[in-house]
Order: sequence, then C-alpha cells, then structure tokens
Amino acid sequence: MGTPNRIAALARILMTPGGIRAAAYWRPFSLTAFAMARTLRAQGLQPDLIVDGGANVGQFARAMAETFPDARVVSFEPLPDVAASFRSHFASTSRVRLVEAALGAEAGTLAFHRNPYSLASSALPVAEDDDLVVPHSETVSVPVTTLDLALHDEMITPSTLLKLDLQGFELEALRGASETLRQVGTVLLEIALRPSYSGEPSFEALLDHLRPFGFRFLRPIDILRDSATGEIVQMDALFAATT
Repeated sequence: MGTPNRIAALARILMTPGGIRAAAYWRPFSLTAFAMARTLRAQGLQPDLIVDGGANVGQFARAMAETFPDARVVSFEPLPDVAASFRSHFASTSRVRLVEAALGAEAGTLAFHRNPYSLASSALPVAEDDDLVVPHSETVSVPVTTLDLALHDEMITPSTLLKLDLQGFELEALRGASETLRQVGTVLLEIALRPSYSGEPSFEALLDHLRPFGFRFLRPIDILRDSATGEIVQMDALFAATT
C-alpha cells in the first residue's frame, strides 16, 4: 500500500470506534487486518471458528480474535522464526492455536521460497516479469499438511470462516480441504488479478473449484491497486455457501 493510501487508511481507522485502542494495544497490529475484521463483522459474520491460513506473525489472527471474542482461531505458518514470533504474541491467549506447517493438497514436505519481506514468502517462485514482489532470497524445506488432516478434531460448523492468504498457493490448499469445504459457511481468499507468482491460479480457477461445494462469490472485502496505473491487482474475496 502506497504512503498516501496508508495515511488515508490510518485516518479512517483512527476515526472508527475502537480504532485508536486497537492501534495502541493490539500486538501485532495491522491496518489491513483491522479493516478486514471490521468489514467482516459489518457483513454480519459471527464465526465460531476462524481458520487462518498464511498467518505470518499473527496480524489477522489478532484482529479476528479481538473483533470476535467468542471465536477460536487455528492458524498456519510454516517458517520457524515467523512462527516463533506468532507464538510470542499469543502466549497468553488460549483461544488461538498455531500449526507450524504450510497448507497444500497432501501432507509431506515442501520447498518453500523465503522472501526478505516475510509476508511475501510462498510455496511458489516469484514470476520473472513481476515488479511488485522482491525476489526470494532462499528456498527452505518446510512441513506441509492439509486442512482436512489438521482440522480433523475441530468442531467445524456453517459459522466457521476459512481464510487463505497463501501467496498463490490457495488452490493447492483447497484441494486438500474437500471435507472442510463441505462444512464451513464462508471462505475468504486472497486472489491475484495480476499474478505475482509462477503458477498462481486465476479468480476463475478458484471459483470453479469452490462451486461444486456450493459456494458463490459474494463481494471483495479489500482491494489492492497498482499505485502507478490504478489497476486493481489483488483482492480479498468473500465466498459464501448457498443455503
């Protein structure tokens, strides 16, 4: 997010009820996660369980745990040092559980591309012609699990929210989530409209995978524009199961 957009977003958050307190006390705090959590609440969501794929140090988990104080959170982060930061932020929060693994279509190990900017780390390499993401600095081996395996003992209901922000690996995670998708009521996916990673799926490919499970696209919850052209290059898309 460019500096003018960030300043405008910060101004909106500070004028939102609870915004000043969140910025002062939430650890970690993220403008984007704060806004997304408030938007999801405004959509009428009241999740009992939040599945947080691509947790990083816990920005989304913190925003959701604070916004929905009765909900449990299960987060996934594969990089050990990033996972350690996550755990330090939630050491006293029993409602939040971390699984130190990537998400994919099957369990095992995965060559994971670590980025100097940890939020951009991915199971996929950066596309050669992309100018938005800094190239990865190293490739490391990480454990990978599936959503169906990791959530086998969780109580999943139509009130469960599944969020995946996996830097282009969302479709692979969904391929390992057939049973999960039959039970959750809402899915929130980060989707690239201009791919930054090699092999990143299109919006149509993700929607085609979700349709047989009864999901329809509701609306974007957040968008990212190219600061030079104004083009929408990414969105966080909300899908809901039809009743």
